[in-house]
Amino acid sequence: MVNPHSLAATLDGFADATHAGRCLAPAQGQALATWLAGQCLHEGSYEGMPAPTPEDFAGEPRLFTGEPLTGRGGMACKLGNEACRALIQLADPSTTVQAVLATVRKRMGARLDPPTSERAGYYCCGSCSVAVWRHLLVGGLDRQEERLAKGLRQLHRARLAGGGWRFFPAWYTVWALLDMQDPAARTELEHAAPRLERYLQRPPRMAAPYGARRVELARQALARV
Repeated sequence: MVNPHSLAATLDGFADATHAGRCLAPAQGQALATWLAGQCLHEGSYEGMPAPTPEDFAGEPRLFTGEPLTGRGGMACKLGNEACRALIQLADPSTTVQAVLATVRKRMGARLDPPTSERAGYYCCGSCSVAVWRHLLVGGLDRQEERLAKGLRQLHRARLAGGGWRFFPAWYTVWALLDMQDPAARTELEHAAPRLERYLQRPPRMAAPYGARRVELARQALARV
């Protein structure tokens, strides 16, 4: 599961397993949690979160849904939030892992907009906002319900004709919406439905495994609406 040369590849493997409902062996989960926590000490860590590797920064990694990760800060923010999500899902009780999550909760909480702001659900850009939402969805950070509700209102305001959103990457956003129970999330999936239906009618050729993942996400989203 751990790819010591790439945080992106490691998280992709973990997401692929959890998305398919596969459980990690206890020793495998512990090794993954230990490695992720250790990445917080490396150069390139964003607000104390697990850092991408030098190979990640030098390469062209992608999100689970296929969108490319560009820019050093953006890559560290998105992969860092995804890594913290993984650490929470792994539920490793070790002092080291719990200290990492506590530090991130404090430092990222200070970076997020104040709760009185309507932008409290939006963080720096659309794709980083979605990464923060996915972190929030597993209980990370603070004021989860409030921040997610405000994030959905920001997403609603960013709608484009035809089923997409301005600023927010379509597939990564759909993936996050599928984890949300708020009725507003279903409303946004309904907005995306025409685009998803068109995609399924004629899926573009895309390198594995991203094309197959997008087909599956489209089907899951349409089943929700």
